[in-house]
Amino acid sequence: MVAGEGALNSRFGIINSLFFDRRRNRIRAKQAGRGGTGTVMRKKGLRGIVVKSSLPKANGNNAIDKELVRQAGAKLKDVITRCDPAQLNLEAWGTTGLSEYMNKFHIFPINNYQYGQSPEAPKLFGSVFLDKYFSKKLPDGCYYGCNLACAKGVENVVLTRGPMKGTTVSVDGPEYETVGAVSNMGIFDPQFVLEYNWYCDEYSLDTISTGVTIGFFMECLERGFLSADDIGYDLSFGNINAVDRLLHEIARGEGFGRVAGQGVARGKKWVADKYASRNNVPVDEILAELNKFGMEVKGLEFSMYVTKESLAQQGGYGFALKGPQHDEAWLIFIDQVHKEITSLEQKASALKWFPLIRTWFNATGLCKLPWIDVRNPEAAGTPEPAKNTPTLAYYVDYLNGTTGSRKSLQDILDDSERLQLLQKMINLRQGKGARASDLIPLRAMGPVYLNEYQSRSEYYDGWLKENSGNSQLPESMEQRLNLLIKKREKAYQRLCDIVYDKKGYTPQAIPKRETMIKFGLMDEQASQLLDKFGE
Repeated sequence: MVAGEGALNSRFGIINSLFFDRRRNRIRAKQAGRGGTGTVMRKKGLRGIVVKSSLPKANGNNAIDKELVRQAGAKLKDVITRCDPAQLNLEAWGTTGLSEYMNKFHIFPINNYQYGQSPEAPKLFGSVFLDKYFSKKLPDGCYYGCNLACAKGVENVVLTRGPMKGTTVSVDGPEYETVGAVSNMGIFDPQFVLEYNWYCDEYSLDTISTGVTIGFFMECLERGFLSADDIGYDLSFGNINAVDRLLHEIARGEGFGRVAGQGVARGKKWVADKYASRNNVPVDEILAELNKFGMEVKGLEFSMYVTKESLAQQGGYGFALKGPQHDEAWLIFIDQVHKEITSLEQKASALKWFPLIRTWFNATGLCKLPWIDVRNPEAAGTPEPAKNTPTLAYYVDYLNGTTGSRKSLQDILDDSERLQLLQKMINLRQGKGARASDLIPLRAMGPVYLNEYQSRSEYYDGWLKENSGNSQLPESMEQRLNLLIKKREKAYQRLCDIVYDKKGYTPQAIPKRETMIKFGLMDEQASQLLDKFGE
């Protein structure tokens, strides 16, 4: 496990977990990518950790009930084999196949999330990477025994940019998030996706935070909050040369990279101070404007989904304890694409349940993709098909067979809720746990500026009529934009109220004492912390 130069010089450094892949006959890497874990590692003076294991591959877990484990794995494999090719086809395309879905439903992030769709997007669809780059002979799993094998790799890529130009390398990926990060900078070049992916991994930089941060500064330039002189060059959307230059500056901590490497939260403050000082305007006024399109919450940059039309995913980002990443509540597919949670109550219930099961996956080190991305046909006969509970039953059997426990699905959810409460209390202690920290940028709720509204004016006009009782809409588009913003903000605040109640929190997002007592977490330290928040 290693963290490179970029992790030391930025706040969004990753950890690369290296292993030798016998099929590809090379060292490969999986990334712990979000939240700056690599930066913490390097700031502590630690460059890497080497582990050698003598455990056998197949029985390293020393399962208590090997037959139950075998049965669970066989059932999961059967569902994946039958269903994945007809659904997302992750085994062939990996997660790059999501690009086409996201673009179709206006979810693909373009130009700092301003737009969700682009005529250039097909250049980054999964079929492009499958036809031009992925090997059809080398199925890839993240771990021994993986049934889905959606992690992709590309061999013999000749770098055309950067300090290693001309070198032939192998790339681990790309994943959808990296593809989206590149489109977010207005670039639609699959070769650049591969090179961006490789350099970020080599430097130990999070591809998501890097792309979102650069996209933010691009929009600052576009809207006149920064000039090319402030940056040192023209960092406009789609400028591959500028992005390539800034990527290496971030990794080395040089030039404008020293600013960009601090991320969006600190970048907003830097831009506001600079703009306010030379225009003699209040800093807070500029910061309020930048907050509308600076895509971060709790200091973490958004992952790569435009949430303007998915209230559930807006909550999934806002309530996420680690910040707006899709790991805790990826609801945009069942909300916006499949339309399985249409009412406010359904969305709020999903925002209570889904983070619990996804937190459990993380706590046990199991992959959630065979559950969430491959729908079991038997789920259609359950009360809530989106939960895919028939497949979850296989995971429960796997846990019990491995550890010898006798847990039910509800036991697992209770374990996870206890863990979530602990994480919530840590956030409160660190000043990022109350309601104000769950608020999201306006850009995540809807269009911020007229150019965004104009790009889908017919849709937004229709949405306003439907949500205004078909009353007469304001004549000017600017007035309609302001009306839409007010309605979206009101809906998000209402969502907060309902979700907090379901979680056993106060309206200010503070866990109630009875909630803490229910899960055996009320001790003196917890009591003192809750006292500070008037609970």
